[in-house]
Amino acid sequence: MQENRIVVLTDSVASIPAETAKRLGIRVVPFSVIVGETEYLDGVDLEPSELYRRMRTEAIVPRTSHPSPGTYVSAYKRCADEGAQAIVYIGLSSMLSGAVSTARTAARIFHDSWPGVSVEVVDSRTAAMAQGYVAIEAATAAQGASSIAEVVQAAERAKKHVGLVGALATLEYLARSGRIGRAVSLVGQLLSVKPILTLGRDGKAEPVARVRGMQAALTFMISHVARRCNRGFVGLSVMHADSAGVATSLLELVQRELRPACSIDMAEFTPVMGAVAGPGVVGLAFRALG
Repeated sequence: MQENRIVVLTDSVASIPAETAKRLGIRVVPFSVIVGETEYLDGVDLEPSELYRRMRTEAIVPRTSHPSPGTYVSAYKRCADEGAQAIVYIGLSSMLSGAVSTARTAARIFHDSWPGVSVEVVDSRTAAMAQGYVAIEAATAAQGASSIAEVVQAAERAKKHVGLVGALATLEYLARSGRIGRAVSLVGQLLSVKPILTLGRDGKAEPVARVRGMQAALTFMISHVARRCNRGFVGLSVMHADSAGVATSLLELVQRELRPACSIDMAEFTPVMGAVAGPGVVGLAFRALG
């Protein structure tokens, strides 16, 4: 086992493909999705497709929850037990969740029992595969790093070059969750308005456009990403919540309009993301050159 072994930990919202996480040794802590009185672990005992089916057919309104301090402490201990001498946690944007704050509290608790193992918590200021790209950069750096500071610096650099943009199929689920008014939702449905959201530099979700129809939404998303990535791409990921057909259209548009030299992944949004925005959401995460 190498000296100064540094392990990168992230949460399930990062949506890192299992084979990539395994190859780079990235550990994942699951968020929870609560449906009625039943709590499921994201990516462990809840399939995205099943949740989205129930949302469409049963009109359920799932709730989400980030891991508890005890869950984080247990995750840190598992890493230490397996030989980690330092741990870097890449968390979901603190503007969207309390995960980063809780992970820092857990790090202080953990340090009392494992003073020889350092834990650093990095706020990714983003979500989904954009967060995943930050974790991947950190884990890649960890393979040759001599200090935890080098890994944290790699993550901080990566944060400046990643992004996520998404188009909602409907405002209905935001209305059900109480995040917008029912009247606004109904007007949006009548006009076939597709809100397009991104995450700002501060990690807050913010609207960037409202367009009529999904095709116009896909076209806008492509132009938005092209402006952010004018030097090229390290990674691109098409994501969707029970909308494989639209995601395929977006993938084809990306290939035709952006002509990226990198590979393009396609995956479902984690239920934690889909629970808020609803089925039908499509998104594009990127890691730009720079």
